[in-house]
Amino acid sequence: MSYRRVFITATVKLTTALHLGSGEEEKMSVRSTDRGGPGRYARCYRQDGRAAIPASTFRGLWRKAINDDSICCKFFGPMAATREHLEAGSLRIQDLCIASDEQSRRTALANAPFADQAAVTGVTHGIGINAITGTVVEDLLWAYEYVPSGVCFKLNADLIPPVGQSLGIEEINALLSALLSVGSSPPLALGQGRTHGLGLAQVSEIRATGITTQQLREWAQTGGDLRSLAEGIPISARAPAANLAPISLLLQFPHGLLAGEPGLVKAKPGQQTNVTSAQAPTKETANQQFARDAKGHPIVRGSALKGLLRAHCVRILATAIAAAKPHLAPNSCREEAKSALGTLFGSKDSRSRISVSDARSIPTGSPPSTLRTFVAVDRFTGGVAKGRLYSAHAATACSLAMEIHIDGQLADWEKGLLLHAGRDALEGDMAVGWGKSKGLGHFYASWGKIDASNWRDQLQAHSWVNDGLRAFDRRVAELVQTLIRTEA
Repeated sequence: MSYRRVFITATVKLTTALHLGSGEEEKMSVRSTDRGGPGRYARCYRQDGRAAIPASTFRGLWRKAINDDSICCKFFGPMAATREHLEAGSLRIQDLCIASDEQSRRTALANAPFADQAAVTGVTHGIGINAITGTVVEDLLWAYEYVPSGVCFKLNADLIPPVGQSLGIEEINALLSALLSVGSSPPLALGQGRTHGLGLAQVSEIRATGITTQQLREWAQTGGDLRSLAEGIPISARAPAANLAPISLLLQFPHGLLAGEPGLVKAKPGQQTNVTSAQAPTKETANQQFARDAKGHPIVRGSALKGLLRAHCVRILATAIAAAKPHLAPNSCREEAKSALGTLFGSKDSRSRISVSDARSIPTGSPPSTLRTFVAVDRFTGGVAKGRLYSAHAATACSLAMEIHIDGQLADWEKGLLLHAGRDALEGDMAVGWGKSKGLGHFYASWGKIDASNWRDQLQAHSWVNDGLRAFDRRVAELVQTLIRTEA
């Protein structure tokens, strides 16, 4: 059966936070600047006062998800490079607006800093991290608005083929199969921050109805509501398999976690204006607060995890270069390592090929957390700062799941480098968040059945492992020679 008009509806549910910039900025409230945050934040795109997904953005990703050129041209029109772009495609799409489910919106906004109930957004901060030391870069803090995970958008699209043409069920199902891929992986993620785990979504509740040529002729004579004549189209759409499966890791934090969210941080010791020293701190008033999802379970932002992975890889490569030729200047080794990793982690000239998702809790009951009190240290004397007790609301022992997506094939030496970094993660030599010197944030990673106890036996049976490690050593030797020639 063929159709002259097709109506498509679907639900797009965010599985991670989303930031789709509008090019505008908004002034932060006074309470954020009191905490040392930036005075303005980048706003999300809006439609009638609520966050929305622009039709052009979603349409572009939908097109990108189609691998069949003939199907792509029919629904989206030929590319401009073919010089046949005067013919429009048959797909018409509207901006995606937030679904009218008040309870779901309130639930998604729980624990979102600076929540805007009308726009269904929160505001978070990005912190610049030094790739060598792993510490915060001074005066490099920015803020942006985001739509929290769990929010649902409604998709409405029409298919209107040119006069004299019709659409078959197979073609429609091919288009709907591509729709299932939108937002499913970082290359098809929505908005900005795709390499930091933002913009992932799940498309569901797809419904397609169509009008045949005969029905259209009858409607032309009788008039009325055209959509009421549409009949359901049998859907057999399936999302195509991904080119490369993501690397799924489980992070176990045996000593707790305090990966912070700047928007949740309370006033620093000595700055409280409404809390007396006689009042005991509570989880709600603690100075340091851990980042958490709408249900209160701990999370670690993908941006923090990617920064940790990049900094660790730079240290490994720079250390290997310096060990091969001890007389080389340490700063030169670090800069050479950073330059070599630009194609993998991104640079000013190229986008990163590695995308890291948020690490989210595997709930086993009520959200685990604890209140701890610490003594502030005088940065000048190194002694205790008088009257400077401060509190921290931290997650207790927990397990978080995350994914690493890689765009394209890795070079052998890049595999070797990631194997070195993975070994450190498996053995518990990496940490994330605040309070690392106090034991917080240290984790042990596991990859499927591979963990700290068996990684040597599990990996040594694979030839690509030894090939990658040898290629890494060869790459280090090449970089050493480059530095020697540069310093000569």
